[in-house]
Amino acid sequence: MTTPIRFDVLIDSSTTDGLIINGINIPISTNGTFGPDFLGEAESGANYTVIFRLEEVRIETRFIMDLGQAAPCFISGTLIN
Repeated sequence: MTTPIRFDVLIDSSTTDGLIINGINIPISTNGTFGPDFLGEAESGANYTVIFRLEEVRIETRFIMDLGQAAPCFISGTLIN
């Protein structure tokens, strides 16, 4: 199933490697990726992956639920200046 959405990606001027994606500060490596890893406290249960390549971005979240099951969400998009 595909649902069109729009999300904001901002540069975090208080860091040298951070982007703010929908209000979440995510440190991006020099090759344009983050994760898969937990942000903040691992107890939150949200595992993130972010990949920037050329004009595309992919964001993956996996919320770890009871019994170790994960509920994945994938967002793929085109960068707009």
